[in-house]
Amino acid sequence: MRYIKRALVIIGIQSAFAVGLSVIDAFTLPEPIASPVVNLHPLARFLFLIDGYFICFLLGLIPFGLVYLLTRVRGLRFIFKGGVVRSLVAFNIVLSILIYLIVPIDRILPSQRSVLGVLLTILILMLLLVGYVGLAIFVGWVADRLGGRLKVVLGSVIMTLGLFMVAMGFVMRGVYELVPLQRGDDLSPNVIIISVDTLRKDHLSCYGYEGCKTPNIDEFAGKSVVFENCIAPAPGTTPSMASMLTGSYPTVHGCRHFPLIPINEDIKILSQILKPYGYHTEFYTAHPVLDITRGFSRGFDFYEAYPFTGELQNLLPRRVDNIVLNFLGLINVLGDTARTDWLRDKVAGRLVKLDRYAPFFLWFHFFDPHAPYFPPQEFIPADKDERMRVDSVKYELKKKGYMNCESERGDIVKLYDGEIQYVDHALGELLQVMEEEGFFENTIVVLTADHGEEFWEHNAFGHGHCLYPEVIRIPLMIYLPPSLGCVSGRIYDYVSLVDIAPTILDLLGLPGGEGMEGRSILKLMESCESGPDDDNTGVSDYALFSEFLLYPFRGEGLDGEKKGIYEGNYHLIYDFNSGEKELYDLDSDPGELMDISKEDEDTTDRLYSELMEWYETNLQIVEELAPQREMEMSEEEKEMMRGMGYVIDVGE
Repeated sequence: MRYIKRALVIIGIQSAFAVGLSVIDAFTLPEPIASPVVNLHPLARFLFLIDGYFICFLLGLIPFGLVYLLTRVRGLRFIFKGGVVRSLVAFNIVLSILIYLIVPIDRILPSQRSVLGVLLTILILMLLLVGYVGLAIFVGWVADRLGGRLKVVLGSVIMTLGLFMVAMGFVMRGVYELVPLQRGDDLSPNVIIISVDTLRKDHLSCYGYEGCKTPNIDEFAGKSVVFENCIAPAPGTTPSMASMLTGSYPTVHGCRHFPLIPINEDIKILSQILKPYGYHTEFYTAHPVLDITRGFSRGFDFYEAYPFTGELQNLLPRRVDNIVLNFLGLINVLGDTARTDWLRDKVAGRLVKLDRYAPFFLWFHFFDPHAPYFPPQEFIPADKDERMRVDSVKYELKKKGYMNCESERGDIVKLYDGEIQYVDHALGELLQVMEEEGFFENTIVVLTADHGEEFWEHNAFGHGHCLYPEVIRIPLMIYLPPSLGCVSGRIYDYVSLVDIAPTILDLLGLPGGEGMEGRSILKLMESCESGPDDDNTGVSDYALFSEFLLYPFRGEGLDGEKKGIYEGNYHLIYDFNSGEKELYDLDSDPGELMDISKEDEDTTDRLYSELMEWYETNLQIVEELAPQREMEMSEEEKEMMRGMGYVIDVGE
């Protein structure tokens, strides 16, 4: 009986700490938080959080027990002074501080990743400790005056109350999983958007590439409308994906990842537009820049990002990284394929539950094949011996810096293609789940990318710095269910990611596209029903634009900005910094290797005038929107960006 009482006391202490941390999170975490708790009263948020914290503190008993055993060793008794209860309380305080400092969750209060956030977190926990000590003293004072039995009764009540709240947390989670947040018209089509980071159109076998095989994407393309000429509005993830969701170009929505600027608060994203019409909305991302601070969680009932803001090897000293992680082979576990595995498992788990929500909008974003390129060896497109050789140099290439390895381009491309094949494999499993759950019967599915990757076609590597086709030309496939015609085929007319949001709204027959710069491409898709025609020729009669303003210099004016316009069979690029104009004939030079701006000055001047007129119009739109503000990026976030190959120190 004595051991049962001791166990109950220990469990009661753990539940008390779980209650304390859950109270803090219920009022300080922004909506939606990392767990699917949104649009709920703080009490409901508290109940949803407490079970997780309780399990965390129960697991904390394991290291506590090991450390406590050390107190039996002579000379180490100073580690814990006092009884087990006091020692456990002290250990839990340390554990709480570690949880708040390590777990990367942004709060309404300053992020704990900043110096101010760390100090504020410690202050909150210290106040919690003071409150706990004060309560303990008060209860002890009362108990001493009213008798030992009452002390036992009060302690039992506190423990019982804590355990009751933990139990209610488990019940809350179970009920929440059974009851949907909202239910709309079951006949309305669902919408799924699948975006793949850094995916070049011309590295997919369904677009004619022979360097790697993507059978699952090919199969999906076979029953979809495939767009041969889709243009990304920007060469970087955040502005490009923001354009996809808003139907606006980067100048208007304003979203950047460095400097950190969120989507303009006056502009609604697709999830916000769909929610009033009964759509349940969820978003899962393996890329850390598509986060709450940049506005990508707006309007989503469920939002979750890959749980680590930075990979462990980017946080460890370089010597430890080189020797320990490489020697033990842990980078494969900690590297980017872990993001793909996490996203695949997360989305697969949610897909089997989404039939409870009708209709729904689901968006999930793969991080691969973004650098660094660490595909599993079996997915590298080569024979066995070559695969082993290429796999053996992947860490060395990353350490040297890909931009310094042009002579090893062949190996780098094989690693990049290996990541594409791995994503295709993961995506195939998700498409299979969608098939088994019957989603293709009444779901619009969009498969696309944010941008591509340059492998020295224009004497540079990577993305985010140019508007050439290897970075701007991306895949786009749209599947329409039988209820919407189930058309398939290929479209050669030029389209843009800004066309996605207005097209989805048009397909659903919903308003909300007013003011969007994109257009619905539904009529283009419907043209596939009658087969190819003379109008489907691969030129752009409708002007499309792209903008490079990912890493603007901090000087005056528009240093570092480039903008491009596609019209007819021409592409014009204008550099605001140098004033240089480049013109390419897409018909005779699809790779954009021969600048003909000097030879065709009339076309150059005409397109330049249209580009500047469009830009001036956008600036007038921006003046009517809420002013944008640059947000501070923590040093940890900057280091994470550098680890992914981003140049974020320009102008600092």
